[in-house]
Amino acid sequence: MDDRTRLYIYAFLSRIFTEELDEKALRDLAGNEELLKTIGEDTAEWFQRSDLEKIGEELNIDYNSLFVIHNHPIESSVTDSKNEILVGLQNPVMQFYFSRGYDLNMERLQAVCAGPCRYRVRIYAEYDKPE
Repeated sequence: MDDRTRLYIYAFLSRIFTEELDEKALRDLAGNEELLKTIGEDTAEWFQRSDLEKIGEELNIDYNSLFVIHNHPIESSVTDSKNEILVGLQNPVMQFYFSRGYDLNMERLQAVCAGPCRYRVRIYAEYDKPE
């Protein structure tokens, strides 16, 4: 596989794993026959014979089934008026947990890149309940 094809595949995977495909992304994908064939001949044929709106609905159902419904709960980041992320006890969610005796379980902490790693990192954390 050449570098360009590999680049297309990684860019495509990054995009489809980040969020549902919008109308522009679907049109771009439908217009890239080479990428569709790389994904699979069945995929290329599906795009040729099906309505783009129907494809979008089916792909968005798949996306939500895979990445939203069966996802681990994650803690959202909280920002202040300057758009800076509040960390530690500056974060009201953390204040709530710690004020009620919850403790962060460091053995179960995971950082997962979502999209280009330098932009978004999701932290999967579990808190041990107080005894």
